[in-house]
Amino acid sequence: MRIDIISFILLCICCSTYSQDKPVYFYDINGLPISKELYINIRKERKEKSSVWPLVFENDTCYINTFFRRKNYGRLTETDFKKLNAFLNNSNTKPKSNYTIIQYHPGRDRCNGGKFYGNRYEKKYLKKLKKNYSFNNYWIHKKDTTIKFKNGRVLWQLDKNRIVEKLFFKYHYPCSSFVIINNETKNYIAIFGEYGDYTVVKTLEKFSEI
Repeated sequence: MRIDIISFILLCICCSTYSQDKPVYFYDINGLPISKELYINIRKERKEKSSVWPLVFENDTCYINTFFRRKNYGRLTETDFKKLNAFLNNSNTKPKSNYTIIQYHPGRDRCNGGKFYGNRYEKKYLKKLKKNYSFNNYWIHKKDTTIKFKNGRVLWQLDKNRIVEKLFFKYHYPCSSFVIINNETKNYIAIFGEYGDYTVVKTLEKFSEI
């Protein structure tokens, strides 16, 4: 799996070159500290289609090696829902659509460069979904001056105050992520990490049945 290869490369880098400058810490899926050996063993024992994925990232003081659940459910508070809607639509009125889809670009990484590849950037699947579901789709990106988010294939919108990031994508999940929100119940489902158009379609179909 592409994302697993990426995180393995990052792990090797963190544990060799950069570990001389910053300490490297390892945590399990629940955020509890574990040894490097146990972390590596857990990674090896993961099944190919596991719902738990490895995550490697850097903060100001150290490198973190941990795991995350690819699928995450939650519910927005009324305050957060209004804040999000005001940002997306520049309006305080309730969205008329049943669902809100946010496809999020986390900034440059090993599978996110200056060009946008992948069928998730095509609009055919969104048009097909429109026949059966009422939703608005938004392309949101984190501020990254190394990437030119030109309004071409998709209409990019900058996450100015990191509203989307803080609500749904607190870490840099590689290769983009997306979230679907039920505008009536405020419930949401977020899919972290690499995905394609098929994943968006199936996630909305299943989420609508809940």
